[in-house]
Amino acid sequence: METINWIEVYAWIFIGLGVWSVMIGAMLVYCWRDEKSVFIEDITEEESQAIENEVWQYQQDQYELRNQ
Repeated sequence: METINWIEVYAWIFIGLGVWSVMIGAMLVYCWRDEKSVFIEDITEEESQAIENEVWQYQQDQYELRNQ
């Protein structure tokens, strides 16, 4: 019966951890870059005003529906 070569076992564990860390790092960078593109600072003043107007109109419509 062959004995377990612990150096090889540890080598495979470290290789697995290295692959895992690269994949997690790539995922974090991808998510960070994707999230960065939707920050509020990227919205122009006109777009911000349009969003505020839409929210205000929606709230007014909901208020009128509740109070009819």
